[in-house]
Amino acid sequence: MDRRVTKAPRVKTGPTEGAKTTAYRTIVDLPLDLLHMILVQFRDSCRWILDTCMKVCRTLRHAALEYFAFKSPRVDDLDHFLAFMRSHRLPPKTVRSLHLSNVSLDAALVREIAQLFPNLKSLTLVDISCIPSLPGNHHLQSERPETTPPVPMPLNSLTLSCKRPRRDSGWSLSGMMHILSLLAPCELTVWLGHGVSFRDTFDPSCLAASPATVWDLDVGFTTGTPKKSAIATVLDALSRTLAPGALQSVAVRYDSKAALRALGTLLARIGSNVTNLAVHPPAPSEWEERHRTWTDPFDDWTLLDIRGCEKLERLYLSLNVRLRENERPQRALCHVAAGLLAYYASPTIRRVVIDLDDVADPTTLGNSTVVKLQEFDNVLAEARFPYLRQVMLHVGTTRELREKAEYADDYYDAVLRALPCLHFRGVLNVRVDQRSCCWHRCDYWCTR
Repeated sequence: MDRRVTKAPRVKTGPTEGAKTTAYRTIVDLPLDLLHMILVQFRDSCRWILDTCMKVCRTLRHAALEYFAFKSPRVDDLDHFLAFMRSHRLPPKTVRSLHLSNVSLDAALVREIAQLFPNLKSLTLVDISCIPSLPGNHHLQSERPETTPPVPMPLNSLTLSCKRPRRDSGWSLSGMMHILSLLAPCELTVWLGHGVSFRDTFDPSCLAASPATVWDLDVGFTTGTPKKSAIATVLDALSRTLAPGALQSVAVRYDSKAALRALGTLLARIGSNVTNLAVHPPAPSEWEERHRTWTDPFDDWTLLDIRGCEKLERLYLSLNVRLRENERPQRALCHVAAGLLAYYASPTIRRVVIDLDDVADPTTLGNSTVVKLQEFDNVLAEARFPYLRQVMLHVGTTRELREKAEYADDYYDAVLRALPCLHFRGVLNVRVDQRSCCWHRCDYWCTR
């Protein structure tokens, strides 16, 4: 009979002397300063790892956020964005440009933005709602009125954009000027979209601080055409909001005769130190292009009085040779620009830039009934403008002509025949189909 083998009893063995039991640990259990040292290495070498860390857990996300550079955030939920930025130490310092759209602003929020983002240089506001503190709407204000005027937030550039055409939403004119009075931009751009109009009139009591010292002003519209009074209304409000004598460069894309008159009023009020002035007509729509029904509102040089620009040095004008179907011009195209130079321009002018668009035939340049380019040869005489150093003429041809070869020489010859005096003085510079693509900023005048 086989002998049964008995199993030895189990004996519980305790931990050996000096051994320690530890729980399973992860990277998030590291000390915070060590975790930050690791993330610094990721920021400098493998930025995509930071994106991965954002998705692991709340701890890593909170730490990794400190190493993201929010240089140009675009925001449509201001409360959430400000709450997010308040909870972090470094991200607000990385913001250089801020784009806000469809939000409500007031003086308190502007002040908080200035304090939260100390390195903010550029601000874009699109369809902002603002109800300024006016005598008639104190009941709408939740905050106590300030006893001292706020200090404007300094900026390199400010863009105010109106895109929504509805009258019951987006910008109000007084709200726009109220926000502008809370800021101190060097460059100001105001763009209006198709169908934009304002439901209110400008009230000077909406201004919260002293007039803004803007150096560079650009007013125009993006696509389509705004209401015919929109540009004029904005220019009139700006002429009573901006500080006199601060403007140095002004560019305006006009939409009507009223806008041209408003620009002249602005220059008379606050444009004594303007040295760069660019005036550009609205581009014709596709329908107007097809049916040849477009006309330039600037048909009389007395519409725009630039005598307020006593120190004007650079003037940009744009002329379109397009005619209505079966229509003969009442006077030559250059009559308006020549009259403006002869009677209103300051003798301090050093450079004149003229764009001629849609020139279908080089013979029209010297034609006395169509363009009559030779008027500039008489107006820009050395006795009238002793400091004149350059006359830049950009000749733009038609699409059909650009498809042909060696067409530019005919235009060069036509210009030289029409402007022999300017050519002899060595101040004439002609370019065919080489117009600058950036008309509204005058910087290119100084670099070409």
